[in-house]
Amino acid sequence: MYTFINCLKNIRINDNMKVYILKKRGAIIMIITFCGHSKFLPNRGDEERFLSLLEKICDGEFVEFWLGGYGGFDNFAWHCCRMFQKSHSNSRLVFITPYLLMERDKNDPLPIWKNYDEIIYPGLEKVPKRYAISHRNRWMLEGADAIICYIQHSYGGAYATYRHALAMKKTIYHFDTKKDSA
Repeated sequence: MYTFINCLKNIRINDNMKVYILKKRGAIIMIITFCGHSKFLPNRGDEERFLSLLEKICDGEFVEFWLGGYGGFDNFAWHCCRMFQKSHSNSRLVFITPYLLMERDKNDPLPIWKNYDEIIYPGLEKVPKRYAISHRNRWMLEGADAIICYIQHSYGGAYATYRHALAMKKTIYHFDTKKDSA
């Protein structure tokens, strides 16, 4: 069986949002996470607008992008954050995994962990596997300073995460395929 702990140097296993300690030490200025529908197909100009939104939000500060890695919008966000990182050395891509063991990496020629600077497992061992992603999403929201959302309908996991972000009074940036706004 394949585990992250045997393969990665930079894994943080957190059970009570210990990542806040890093913010207090000044190591991290801003954490941005993303929520959006799995069925997302970017249009012409979306990448440029997304990168422009990241520039506006980050404003030259050190930033960690917390990414979930599942679905169309997550893949688009990862791609754009990777592009952003190429011109901003003060940024990091962090995969927040809902599962300690990643079955999908066993046969993958390019395991997911090679696409990120760090992987964090938020300690969800006691959560039933079918609820792990929604619990991970809430955990990500709790640690994030800002959320970039792509919400086009009022149902599903992305919408539930968005509603949770609203309830937490988080700073939310809406991204859609026509325009972006704060």
